[in-house]
Amino acid sequence: MEDDYRLVAARRLSWNVDAWREPARLALVISGLQGFLADHPEKSVSRAEAENLLKKLRLAGKEPALRNTTAH
Repeated sequence: MEDDYRLVAARRLSWNVDAWREPARLALVISGLQGFLADHPEKSVSRAEAENLLKKLRLAGKEPALRNTTAH
């Protein structure tokens, strides 16, 4: 497993359920991952992880749907 700072930042942010509240941070980490992918064009475990994290972070940027928490 690679310890590139871009992967570390993406891993940490992907665990944050409130990441959508920090759009600038998400954009910065996504940009870093895109740079990582550009720097590592060959197929590897790290590249596959970066691609997976990129998908997760793009989805994390969307505000979650409101849930009805009132009991009827």
